[in-house]
This record gives sequence, C-alpha cells and structure tokens, in this order.
Amino acid sequence: MPNKRSLSSLQKRAAKRFLLNTAFNDPFRAEKVCTVNRDTLIRFLQEQFNSVSMDAVNFLRGEVLVDSRGTGSLQTTLRR
Repeated sequence: MPNKRSLSSLQKRAAKRFLLNTAFNDPFRAEKVCTVNRDTLIRFLQEQFNSVSMDAVNFLRGEVLVDSRGTGSLQTTLRR
C-alpha cells in the first residue's frame, strides 16, 4: 500500500486514536462526541511529531465522530 508510512497518514491515525480515546460515549444516542478542541489536538500531535499536518486537525469540539446511523465524521460512507 503506497503512503502507508507517510507522515500525514501517521498523524491522521494518531489524531483519530486520540480523539476516540478522549471522546464522550453517549449510550442513549449510540454515538461518540469529540470533547477536545483543536488546540489540544495540535498540541498532542506536536508532542508526537515535530510538524503538524493540518489535514489531521479538521475536528471541532462537540462534533459527532461515530454514530449508529453511519453519519459520523470518522465514518466512511459506502457507495452501492
């Protein structure tokens, strides 16, 4: 797989892992909501990597990351 080890893909995976670990899990709506702001995510990525790809920090506080309907920002939509 090309770009498997590129810096931007590593940062995107690290950002996704950090967001899902710190997300609020709502059991009634079956969704995970982002609880950190953009500055915290940038600070985390700067600790892990020297430079930060701005493609990895396109998340806002309160944004639905994963939900049961498949419309979360971290979920991919399937085309049939």
